[in-house]
Amino acid sequence: MNILGSESIGGVQAASTDTDVPSGPRAAALQVAQHLEAHVFQWTNERELQHGIGDALTPRFDVQAEVVLSRHDRPDFVVTVPPYRVAIEVKVAGARTAILRQLSRYAAHAGVDALVLAAGLRTLLPGIPTEIHGKPVLVAHTRAPLR
Repeated sequence: MNILGSESIGGVQAASTDTDVPSGPRAAALQVAQHLEAHVFQWTNERELQHGIGDALTPRFDVQAEVVLSRHDRPDFVVTVPPYRVAIEVKVAGARTAILRQLSRYAAHAGVDALVLAAGLRTLLPGIPTEIHGKPVLVAHTRAPLR
């Protein structure tokens, strides 16, 4: 799949690079997004998906939940992939414009090096830019088992 000049790496959208091996904050976000896409989550609402994502991330990464960036900004998770901090926002529904505003606010913080949108529905993924405020943004589809 190709969205806004991005390439799909294991289903994870990543901007094209000039080298075969990504580096820096994009590589940190890619590690997190690929780890999420390797899991199947049981969820019926956003809180359950957040709980499953926290359980999946904790054995591999340094994870903090609900990190307060400011009075209005609190990503669901901040994962440290040394030396980078990747903010993760989990969504199972919502308007794309509201999601983009939220990601933009997170990207404006100096303590965030990259972002991952972990979406329970594929319909939330198209149209998400690969960069906001100069910081890489990746999307991961957090799939649920077939019912």
